Amino acid sequence: MRSPARYIFAAMDPMKGIARAVLPQGTIARLEILYKRLQARRILAEPDRVYMREKIIPALLARPSPTILFIGVRSYTLPVLKQLETGGATVWTADRDPAAQRYGIAGRHAVADITDPPRPPLDRVFDAIVMNGVFGYGVNEARTCRLAFVQLRRLLASRGILVVGWNTDRCPALPLLAEGLAPAPLCGPPSVTFSGSTHRYDFFRRAAPAGSTE
Repeated sequence: MRSPARYIFAAMDPMKGIARAVLPQGTIARLEILYKRLQARRILAEPDRVYMREKIIPALLARPSPTILFIGVRSYTLPVLKQLETGGATVWTADRDPAAQRYGIAGRHAVADITDPPRPPLDRVFDAIVMNGVFGYGVNEARTCRLAFVQLRRLLASRGILVVGWNTDRCPALPLLAEGLAPAPLCGPPSVTFSGSTHRYDFFRRAAPAGSTE
């Protein structure tokens, strides 16, 4: 069953234009801040976000002192970033939106598009990469999804794990586009879905070269 909050926020969206037409600018600014805070709380309560905090993050932290790249940051990703850092991970963040920099890790954040080749400071490999809510929200078409997977594979250590969160109704079937990557379990099956939601997680590792015994 879908959360009632989904319907509340869906009903509020058409009202934004009306509010801007009749309310003072200062009031609109305060309402938008409140709206964003409520929206962040709603997102944090979604089953996939709870699964991230309770299952995925502890599994990523099972490796001693992992280096983790977190792609796509907003206010609602801050609790997860804090959870990773307090758990002993060295976290890097990236987002193509310059305005999102305030939600990244100070000194270890890059304004970067994952469909482009890695540039400093991201020209390195990571023990784990988390990319949740980027496919389908900016990286949408099959061509750009393939480009993103090419770069993700470059950034992933040979025994690293890639966590991809995406919505099946917003982009193509991603496992079919993840060339050079293979499904890999992390905290359960290599693919996890949620009742009443189009969101799912897929977990990948770099595919072993042909003839390899890995």
